[in-house]
Amino acid sequence: MGDISMEDSIKQSQPSLADLFARLAGEIKSLMNNEIRLAKIEMSHKAIFAGKNSAMLIIGVAVIYAGFLGLMATFILALGLIMHLWLASLLVTMFVLSAGATLVFIGVNKLKKIKLMPELAIGALKKERG
Repeated sequence: MGDISMEDSIKQSQPSLADLFARLAGEIKSLMNNEIRLAKIEMSHKAIFAGKNSAMLIIGVAVIYAGFLGLMATFILALGLIMHLWLASLLVTMFVLSAGATLVFIGVNKLKKIKLMPELAIGALKKERG
């Protein structure tokens, strides 16, 4: 009889299968919440880093732009030695505007060709559905 009561106490101390599945579901939920929290923290750190570097980029572009304006003034003054300053200014301005418009036109046409739909993901979902 002593053995039977010991087996009963062992059975009572072990969790049931339902308890194990409930604990597993809770652990999975906790793991997913922790992963989401980690992803949020990581993305916020990356956003701060990107923001700081974007500011540096904008300042650098502004400095380059100032240098570009100085270079254009130099071209105008150099051409002014062989023609009227207004004509030199007009020629340099027209050249810069033409170059800029060409770059914008090329960029817009390339952007129009981009398909924003996630085609690979949609294809994979269609393939899974059968």
